[in-house]
Amino acid sequence: MRKPSQQQSLEEELQLLLRMQQEGQDYSLDSGKENDAKEVKNRVRALKNRLAAKKSRDQARCYVQKLEAQISTLHAQNDGLSQQLSLANFKIQSLVAENEKLRRRQRSDTKPRQDSIERKYKYESRYAGGLMVETNDDVDGSSDSQSYHSSPVNFLASEPPAMGVGLVTLEQWRKERRRLQHRKAQRKQDHAANHKSRTENLKTEQSTEVQSMEYSQAEPVPVSQESQSVQIASGWQGTFTFTTPSQEPNDFPPPSLSRNSSNGLSLSRQNSFFQTAREGEEFWLNQLSYCEITTM
Repeated sequence: MRKPSQQQSLEEELQLLLRMQQEGQDYSLDSGKENDAKEVKNRVRALKNRLAAKKSRDQARCYVQKLEAQISTLHAQNDGLSQQLSLANFKIQSLVAENEKLRRRQRSDTKPRQDSIERKYKYESRYAGGLMVETNDDVDGSSDSQSYHSSPVNFLASEPPAMGVGLVTLEQWRKERRRLQHRKAQRKQDHAANHKSRTENLKTEQSTEVQSMEYSQAEPVPVSQESQSVQIASGWQGTFTFTTPSQEPNDFPPPSLSRNSSNGLSLSRQNSFFQTAREGEEFWLNQLSYCEITTM
């Protein structure tokens, strides 16, 4: 008995056998022999099984194709999500780097300003009233605060922190300690230089005060010596004399001491050179007009 492989031929053969089974007629096969009802029934069952198996295979194939399409779609979505994740990680790293940079800039900007403010108030309290007062931080290097972040002195006196505590590494702690030690030494040098300059200024002030006292204690010239008779000219006809003060016309008046600044004293004269010369010239003209001429 021939078994067609195609689905259409199998369906045609099945329809023919069903029609023959209903009509109750005999069907001759290729050999020309008659088939009984049992053979027809078996053939119909085999065809039905083959058609059902083929149909189930087709359904399974379609289902597998659908699953493959869904899997490919999921692979594409997974690739897109992985790219987005990589971009998000890159953005996170860039944001973390930028945040760290801003924190460093903020620390570098605020630290000099805080140091200048602390130094200013410390100097003002130290030199208040013109006296140099040592603070507790300079004497023993201690303070009330326990955290080494609170002040440079406590930071120098404290022990190195444990790894992972406060996000401060040992190398950073050593670097900060060296920097603060250098700053403390520089501050001591500045204090010593300032104290030396203040001592020199006090010495110069004392010396200038002594000089001013010597000028003020000088004895005045007696009245009897203020004028003297001077003979101007003599001849066979006569002489004339006039009186002048003992001070020369070109002599400057005694200098006066005036304190212009805290660093020392400066000398200032009462009259300028031209004013003194003009007064001397007027004095000579007045004396010549009132001179006494005596004849020999």
